[in-house]
Amino acid sequence: MSNCGKKLALTLLLIATHATVAHNAAISAPIDVSRKTTYLTDPLADDGLPDYSGALLAKLRNGVTPENNGGILYLMAMWPAGLEPEHHQVVCDALGMAVPHSDGIQLPASNPLLRTKLSHWLRKRVAPATHAESFDGANKAVRMIELLESQPWRAEDAPPVANYVAEHEEHYRLLHAAVKKERFYVPSPSLIIDPKNSWIERDKSRVDSTRCAARCLALRAELRIGQGDLPGAWSDCRAMYALADSLDKELVIDRLTSDFIEGLSDRTCLRILAEKNLRPANANEVLAFHRQRGSRDRFAATIDWDARHTAITDLLIYARIRRPLNEPSRESDRRLAKWVAARFDWNSILETFNTGYSELAAIAELSSWQERNEALEDWMSELEENADAIHPSGKSLTAMLTWKSRSDSLARSLLYAHASPLKTCFLVEDRCNARRGLMTVAAALAAHRCEHGDYPDSLDALVPGKLSSAPTDLFHNASLEFRRTTEGYLLYSLGPNRKDDGGSNFLHSQYLGYYVSTLDLTAEAAVCRALSEPPPDLEHTDDSVRLIDRIPPTADDHPLRMPPITVPFPKPAGAD
Repeated sequence: MSNCGKKLALTLLLIATHATVAHNAAISAPIDVSRKTTYLTDPLADDGLPDYSGALLAKLRNGVTPENNGGILYLMAMWPAGLEPEHHQVVCDALGMAVPHSDGIQLPASNPLLRTKLSHWLRKRVAPATHAESFDGANKAVRMIELLESQPWRAEDAPPVANYVAEHEEHYRLLHAAVKKERFYVPSPSLIIDPKNSWIERDKSRVDSTRCAARCLALRAELRIGQGDLPGAWSDCRAMYALADSLDKELVIDRLTSDFIEGLSDRTCLRILAEKNLRPANANEVLAFHRQRGSRDRFAATIDWDARHTAITDLLIYARIRRPLNEPSRESDRRLAKWVAARFDWNSILETFNTGYSELAAIAELSSWQERNEALEDWMSELEENADAIHPSGKSLTAMLTWKSRSDSLARSLLYAHASPLKTCFLVEDRCNARRGLMTVAAALAAHRCEHGDYPDSLDALVPGKLSSAPTDLFHNASLEFRRTTEGYLLYSLGPNRKDDGGSNFLHSQYLGYYVSTLDLTAEAAVCRALSEPPPDLEHTDDSVRLIDRIPPTADDHPLRMPPITVPFPKPAGAD
């Protein structure tokens, strides 16, 4: 159980234990519709409370037409896009489109027929003596596809996958057309079908599907890189960036998904920039793109709208003030018992929630990273201290017998449980903005290499020709760290701790600039070769010497290392 869950469970245990003594305590009053309590005051549903789902749908579809909505073309490309069969007509009706009569492109790793074909091809073509650990076992086809999504390849490396990409040319065309439209709207069917339910229970098929779409685009982009078509690869990469940008900026899950897709886009872009046959015109086109992107919008609006209303809609279900369309099973029902819920002032609890979310949104608006980070740490610490103040002492037990204290205690615990995970949003925003700065410098370095034959020894060589000013560290206005390596370079921000960790980051599992979190032994050996370190023994490896274990727990650099790691594909039988 998480720390938040433990605090909430303790609060409820104390309340449940002592509320039985308070038989004469006040019974919860009806919910007031106001900015202090429900926050949203219009439109209202048939129960007299705000229609949160209706308001969200109206906000998202404002100005959307069938002609300007890329979501329609997107669904045609990705159909059924993860939607359950019973949701097909609901979503299509909401968009004014007919239900597609045929399926679109599917993530190759999720396509059973393609996995079978690839597994059969690997068994026939791969020499037994060259079977690396990566390609043994039942998941060898999935592992192969993951490699194809992340590094350049040629059609002969995996003919079944190359054929699959070619067969879906029309769906790729639709994806490109979709992200060029003015708007991108695909509603969550649960908001339409079950509008009074908690937003935490929203159907997430749309955002899951966009991740799949980005990976499909990355797959073809890497194929184009491997076959020398860098303009085509950049076109797919641009579509990935556009897909990330198309997701709604005021929804938490969309923002997090957008960051994930932008990360995939950056990975593909770095592969393009690392190519030896990259031409100056192509490199400068990539540089111009990154220079105009700037910093990511802050999370303030996301917290103020989506995070706030997600918490409120969840609170209304939790308190049994509203009921979902389908009653949850006993095992999954996390609502309070009716007799317990009746012993709280939910208007007061809602006021505490709204005050908290307004404070957090104001912190997110701060322009200075240092001021914002300090304010966030203070706010989160106070939030945790308030939740920790509830403990089985005589004073707190007595407080549980009073209407106000009982409600205040639960409000603090619930706010901590809902709001403390939002710290992740701030970390994601920081990572994205740090990465955007690094990507701009990487594009400038690639353009310099194309024009001068090699990378410069210092970032000063990029100013003013490629960059208008010297690049600075997002976190403390210092210069970025830049080191030439034998094959390329290591570029990084020192991160929030302002210490040089050599390009390592514990939270993101990056060791000296390379991701090492999900490496199998074959991939880890490739990283070791790039670092000129002894590779691990592929048969007898002590986990204590794995690369991920070498990252200091306090390391928080934000690195970018070139060239990227390339893991060898399995060789066909008879190959040298």
